[in-house]
Amino acid sequence: MFQSTRGGTWGLWETSLAGGDPAPLLDEAAEETDPSFSADGGAVVFATDACAGLSCVAAWRGAGPEILAAEPGWYLGAPTLGADGTAWFEASDGDPEAVGATAIWRVAP
Repeated sequence: MFQSTRGGTWGLWETSLAGGDPAPLLDEAAEETDPSFSADGGAVVFATDACAGLSCVAAWRGAGPEILAAEPGWYLGAPTLGADGTAWFEASDGDPEAVGATAIWRVAP
């Protein structure tokens, strides 16, 4: 799994380790970036701007993505999925480059 703009906006794409053409996993008008997936491939977390915040984190387990909502003006990004299903991501009240810092948040499964 990787992020690419080959569909026109940042989206999530996948390909087999054996090769073959990449295919879109999620490539919509919103931008999807920074995927991290579980070892069994059953879950993925990623950043998206399909929310009221500057950027949000989404978790995909099964049927489709579920956005972990951010308040308007908040940034949630760069998620990582731990082996136990815990999601870790950075958070900032505003643009992290303007604020100059982020915090690390944790969401347990």
